Amino acid sequence: MRYLVHIDTPISLLHECSSQPEIMETPTDWIKTAEQTIAGERRNYYVSCPPWRILIVARNGLDIRRLNTGALKHVCYADCLVGWDDGQSGFVRDENKGRKHTKVTINTLYTLAPDAAQANARAAGVEIVEWSALLAKAPRSDQRGGYRGTQGRHSTDGEPTTQINVRLPESLIAVARATGNGDISAGVRNALRSLGATPETVTITSHKVIEHQVKPPTINIAGRTYLDCGGGFLAAILAAGVESGAIEGEIVRIHDDVYFYRPEGYENLTAIVMLR
Repeated sequence: MRYLVHIDTPISLLHECSSQPEIMETPTDWIKTAEQTIAGERRNYYVSCPPWRILIVARNGLDIRRLNTGALKHVCYADCLVGWDDGQSGFVRDENKGRKHTKVTINTLYTLAPDAAQANARAAGVEIVEWSALLAKAPRSDQRGGYRGTQGRHSTDGEPTTQINVRLPESLIAVARATGNGDISAGVRNALRSLGATPETVTITSHKVIEHQVKPPTINIAGRTYLDCGGGFLAAILAAGVESGAIEGEIVRIHDDVYFYRPEGYENLTAIVMLR
């Protein structure tokens, strides 16, 4: 099936997957497994980190990190063919050989305003879908029978959930919705898990403190001062922005943590929000 896919989730390209599966509802971490030339065309192959089984075939030499282009303005779209792959050796992770994968072939990448994207889709006779919604339906190693949706079920670690009422400012509701790929409850759960917090250690503070008084830890790496951004979802977004060229600086990854270097220093940064 062919779609015009709106890229709404950051892409992080890793050397190897973490030993701990992602807790997000759609994947953000990927590794490159192969590349080959077919009829003079270079193709790059990428697979998602656990628990998803997704194979990306990027045609015309496309680097998957280019999907972060325009992500801050939500203007990146990809012409994709979506189908299935049987888990061919050499293209997927060893433990997933012979297991069914969602296969997404990226033909062309576009930078489009929403109205132009709608016109493009109508002209091509295809549907526009969100990247996050497309990948959320992929097979998962932690769920029998694959994805079954997020509403009305246990959280991804199997722990039962309880409904509560919480009042949040619109700004934090937007963050929770984005972090949970449209599911506010999932966004709140993901944020708290990324913090590694328990009910005894969670501290509620004012939005003012978050905006103006948080000073992240720094670390010296090879004579340079880096910000220790932790290993959470927002750290992945920052890394994706830097690696795509949208944000100036350099990223160093050590184990599961992200470290950010900014040549001009950090004195004029007024807000740095991290989920560790």
